[in-house]
Amino acid sequence: MSFVKSKGASFINRPVGVVSTRTGAEELYQSITRTANAASNDFFAMAKQEEMQKGKDFGMSVQTRNANGELIIEKAPDTFSDIAKQTAQSELNKIYANELASDINQQLTKARANSNGDVEAFQKLASTYLGETEKVISSQGGSQYVPMLRRAGARYMAQHQNALVLQAAKDAEDSARDLVERTFATSNKGKSLVGAP
Repeated sequence: MSFVKSKGASFINRPVGVVSTRTGAEELYQSITRTANAASNDFFAMAKQEEMQKGKDFGMSVQTRNANGELIIEKAPDTFSDIAKQTAQSELNKIYANELASDINQQLTKARANSNGDVEAFQKLASTYLGETEKVISSQGGSQYVPMLRRAGARYMAQHQNALVLQAAKDAEDSARDLVERTFATSNKGKSLVGAP
């Protein structure tokens, strides 16, 4: 007879794997944080857009002229947020740049007409107008528009001065041509140029 020997139980330590103690709370927290950040960013973007529109609406609705047609300087109210003030100021800058350019062109055109072609008289009239306008704008609190005034004034003044100088040169040329033609006509009066040797 034979005996079957049984093997003894052997215990081997084998790794089972990493047992995680995480329950998903961290992922839930990150998801909630991302959603909250996205929502707050959307709300801030909408609020910023509303403030920008508020500033733009103010800038577009400002009256830049008084009853006499004179330019008046307006500023954004202090109750506006920084974003609304910046947007309103940007709109006002565009409007005042156009208004100043239009006024300067109109006044310098009048000065040119009143100078009767004299460049020095034009320069005096134009400089007087530009200086007075600069004082008025500064006294109304619009000193930030003075550089715009100076640039537009210099541009239109140069255009009108060039036109006056060119007109004076053309007039001098026309006068010289007329003088030569009259001199030639009186010296050759009665002489026939046809068939002359």
